[in-house]
Amino acid sequence: MRLVTSLVQSRLLCPNPFKSTSSGSRQRQSPTQCRRHLHCIHSQALAVQPNRRHSLKTSLPSRPRQHLVRAAHASDSALHHAHDHAPDPTPARHRLSPLIPVWQKSKHDSDITQLAIPALFSLLLDPVMSLIDCAIIGRLGADSLAATGASISIFSLAGLLVSFLSYVTVPAVAEASAQGDQSEVSKVISTGVWIAVVAGVMITGFIIAVGPLILGSMNLEAAVVEKAGGYVWARALGSIGYLLVLVGSGSFRGMQDTLTPAIASLAAVLTNFSLDIIFVFGMGWGITGAGAATSIGMFVNAAVLYYRIVQKKLLKPSHLLHPPSWERLRPMLRTGVALQIRNGFLWFVSFLGARMAAEMGTVTMAAHEIIRQMWVFSLQGFAAINVTAQSLLATHLGNDDPNSAREVLQRLIQIALVAGTIIALALALPRDKLPLLFSSDLQVVEKVRHVMPLVVVMLPIDAVERTLEGGLLGCQQTDFIARNTLVSAAACLTSLFVVHKLKLGFSAVWVATKVLIVVRFLGGFRRFTLPSSPIGDLRKSEP
Repeated sequence: MRLVTSLVQSRLLCPNPFKSTSSGSRQRQSPTQCRRHLHCIHSQALAVQPNRRHSLKTSLPSRPRQHLVRAAHASDSALHHAHDHAPDPTPARHRLSPLIPVWQKSKHDSDITQLAIPALFSLLLDPVMSLIDCAIIGRLGADSLAATGASISIFSLAGLLVSFLSYVTVPAVAEASAQGDQSEVSKVISTGVWIAVVAGVMITGFIIAVGPLILGSMNLEAAVVEKAGGYVWARALGSIGYLLVLVGSGSFRGMQDTLTPAIASLAAVLTNFSLDIIFVFGMGWGITGAGAATSIGMFVNAAVLYYRIVQKKLLKPSHLLHPPSWERLRPMLRTGVALQIRNGFLWFVSFLGARMAAEMGTVTMAAHEIIRQMWVFSLQGFAAINVTAQSLLATHLGNDDPNSAREVLQRLIQIALVAGTIIALALALPRDKLPLLFSSDLQVVEKVRHVMPLVVVMLPIDAVERTLEGGLLGCQQTDFIARNTLVSAAACLTSLFVVHKLKLGFSAVWVATKVLIVVRFLGGFRRFTLPSSPIGDLRKSEP
């Protein structure tokens, strides 16, 4: 009986539950095959161990034989039960992830929905206002629309250089909040506010001083440059408000509160729209009035955010009254430098594409701005997934739960693919009529129609790329983001250089620009499949 028990304990799982086929694959054996295999092992064990066999006979002289048979049958039944319920012996790190189909509910869907829907609403409000601005300014003529597009490229540079404030604030606040350290939350917010105010003053002066020089380097027509100068001056005054919004919204997102930033953005949009009507048409300020309305809207947004921050006691006055120490500034600035490298290359690619479009004439520049606005508007839906990835991954990692962080990112990628496809179809169906909302110039409309199919096809890849970047930011992988952007920008700039030299036309400019997205997508996905990934291999799942 001891031998039978030993066999059951040592061979509880079938020693060879899988058999190799001619194709090299592994196929699970049937219970009958496993029983035969156990009997074979039992016989071999008795044959090679005669002493144990003799001991068994002599140690049980009075036991009837059926007890031994019954024990063997019991061990066989235990084997079958264990075999049927045994886990897959394939190591977890080599097992393909059992992803839940996107139409089935995931345990993370509730958290994702609570964050993503308000974030989507908040992030859509700004491009909606930009589209309204674009439509209002477009009624003033192609020159005004081209001037707005050229001016926005300057603010894209300023915005990209300081957008690290939001990216740094979200994971820092999320980690401190997950650990219940309210004092650290206050210190993070106060440090961000100090950086926002100081950097805002510097950026305002820089844009007012250097903006006209940048516009002059874009080979624009004289009338376009003159109109763009007024817009740049008026819009620059809102730089401090814009930076304060980045810190405030990042703080709430780190606390997994995306509703408050949405309310603040709604107040800003309503202010912006009302002042657009008054300044542009009522007072006849043209695009300068549109820039002033945008700046005032930024300060309204900041006022709502910080009113709620004070109301929720997230920021202690004692932390705000004293400048942050270098020890506290250093990690934020180090991360900021890495993100500035990334942002600088993104801006340069965008600026170069706009400059190449401007060289092709006012009509092409106007078409480029319309396409850019529709593309940016589409990206806001993906930005909501990006923000959700930042907040949830940072929170799970703050709780030392990388498995949940990986599952969240896997789910978000599924959602991104679906969202990208839906938005692509929404833009593709009304392709002939959509450009007419922004311009009545038939030449401009025709150029937009010619390039839009490329933008539409790439939207699912855009969606996944933004989601992966959100995951990287949540994991605080800013150094990798900078390196990945450097490689992708080099590939994109090479493509733009070829387009320029060979004079391949406006469509080719957008094809070359999309090289940046593809390379960034490949690099981000690769990072999450390496052994050093902070959340494990994205393609796999733990048992």
